[in-house]
Amino acid sequence: MLLKLRLEAAERKGAAIIREVLRYLFPVIGFPVIYISVNYCFDRFPVSSFWIAGVAGGLIAAIILFYVICITNDAIKQRKAVDEIFDMLHQKINRKNFCSFKITAKAREEIINDQYKVGSVYRIISSAMQYLKVPFEWFDVTLTADQSTEHNGGKFTAGQYAAKSGKSNIHITLKKEYTFENVMAIICHECTHHYLRIKGIRYEDTDKNELLTDVAAIYIGFGYYISTGYKGIEKTIRKGSDTYTQTTKIGYISQYQISHILGRIKKLRKIREKA
Repeated sequence: MLLKLRLEAAERKGAAIIREVLRYLFPVIGFPVIYISVNYCFDRFPVSSFWIAGVAGGLIAAIILFYVICITNDAIKQRKAVDEIFDMLHQKINRKNFCSFKITAKAREEIINDQYKVGSVYRIISSAMQYLKVPFEWFDVTLTADQSTEHNGGKFTAGQYAAKSGKSNIHITLKKEYTFENVMAIICHECTHHYLRIKGIRYEDTDKNELLTDVAAIYIGFGYYISTGYKGIEKTIRKGSDTYTQTTKIGYISQYQISHILGRIKKLRKIREKA
């Protein structure tokens, strides 16, 4: 079970590529080109000006419609993927309250000052397990510092959970560009693996099981850290005289999906409060 760090560029395929191109190019190039073309045609062919205006208007409408369809289809697919998992989790776990896990400012300061050593990370995991009310005896935590500047093939093992012979292990690979929120998101994800194992909830497909873990992490109260820690991480890399920015993100779930799940939890919380 791997929590992979993926390059955002590698994820933009198919409709997503079209959406991104249209998002940036159409407002900058599309409208000025159409405006200039229409004015040119008005000057050259005044008799057919209404026909030209109609064609130009239809072209603009078609481009906008295509743009909206791309965004809508992508949004529907993203919502559908997490809604199915969310409904299953709510049926099997059925949380009675929707409180959130958040460590104190003092604990945050301690783990940062301690530079994420095993002892301080273990205390965070212990707090998370107590919040989840699940057993965590025979628990090992291992950390690895990674100073590499690039991620192999756009994927990187940020965290890993394993359970063998009644003993659980969480391994986290720390990169120097990680913020506190990034580290907390990894910890919360791996703790959720443990929680789901205790509950006997999993998918056989690895990628779907990782998506399940991200959705479950938000559902059981780790939403704040998943939301803040899964945002893009920008890093400046220098190779000789060349400098470029590499953007990476943690997790298997998009910010849109995170917002959608948090919205559903907010509605459920209101229903529970009224009951």
